[in-house]
Amino acid sequence: MNNNLNELASVYKNKGSSPYLRKNIKNIIDHQDNIPDNISDNIPDNIKESINIDMKYLKKTNEQIKHYSKLSKEINKELKNKEKLIASRERMLQVKQDKNIYKEKLMYSYITIVIPLIIFLLVSYNYFK
Repeated sequence: MNNNLNELASVYKNKGSSPYLRKNIKNIIDHQDNIPDNISDNIPDNIKESINIDMKYLKKTNEQIKHYSKLSKEINKELKNKEKLIASRERMLQVKQDKNIYKEKLMYSYITIVIPLIIFLLVSYNYFK
């Protein structure tokens, strides 16, 4: 509580603060003896219990948020790994498809060379016979 009053006193001494604010701070500082040291003693028990229940609920909720945050990070990490795996598999598939296309073109090229050669040989055999 003394830290708060010291902060208020430093604001009070600051010439840039508004006169209204300085007046209110002066009243607080002048009446600081009337403020009880333990304000929580003046709070009724039912309100204290309500505050404690709310604090427990907030702590539990905070723990759940942390838990779900960890789960979310793990799931995101797994997703990134799966995406990398899928990307590498897609690349491997693309390479295999390119090789197959190359082999197919090569096969058609051989066929286009061999068939005319066979035809030429048959024609030349029949011609020179």
